[in-house]
Amino acid sequence: MPPKRKRAKKGQPPPRLEVIDVDDETWDIRPSEFEFFDPYVEYADKPGMFSVALHHSGAIVKDCYVGGKLTYFDECMVGRFQLLDFSSMLLKLGYERSFICEFYYCDPEYNHECKGTSVGSRVRPIVDECHMDEFLSLAATKGRLMHVYVVEITAALARAKLTEDLKKIHDSLNKTQSSNVVIEEIEDPEPSVPKANLRKKAKLNQKPLLIGWHDRDIEFEEYLHTSLAEARERWKNLMADFDAEDASTTG
Repeated sequence: MPPKRKRAKKGQPPPRLEVIDVDDETWDIRPSEFEFFDPYVEYADKPGMFSVALHHSGAIVKDCYVGGKLTYFDECMVGRFQLLDFSSMLLKLGYERSFICEFYYCDPEYNHECKGTSVGSRVRPIVDECHMDEFLSLAATKGRLMHVYVVEITAALARAKLTEDLKKIHDSLNKTQSSNVVIEEIEDPEPSVPKANLRKKAKLNQKPLLIGWHDRDIEFEEYLHTSLAEARERWKNLMADFDAEDASTTG
């Protein structure tokens, strides 16, 4: 049988639930008295450790971060630092959980450009785990100080950006699918014209037909021969009568 739940005694509040999302962070806010803290010196014998220069409460305008503040977080560890740590840093600074923002970082190769309000020329977004892997790779190899910029966005703008991103993904998928389609031009075959069934040529010694029908009418041919023979006979008799009459006249 499963163990029975213990009921809270009357007059006692129910036990408080504690939710732990991530491991306890190793980093912390740099105290003001550590003004001359140099991560390149402090982490010389600590591989995989870096600091974050978090620019917040401002906005990126062209190549400047206007109206912002700068807070340093030290003792960050490459092996334990996660994307969620940026949000935890903002909570440490007193931001509400409803705060909506985007994170950008500068390639440490251009840290010399991140002075005052100036922003490094190679700013990259931190959106997913792939971006986070690139961020941590640079933190471990190129520099011990990573400049990160916080850009606040409204809820309406966040929804608009999400819609735009989904549209880009949809268009990209359609383009990929259409590029895989191969259109082949099929030449129309030449029309097949049946050859005419030509009649065999008549032999030279063959008598020409009196009628050009393809199907001979024997009875009609015999009638025509008889009629022509009778007409020739009448014509001979008539010419013979004319000759006899002419001879009698001249005699």
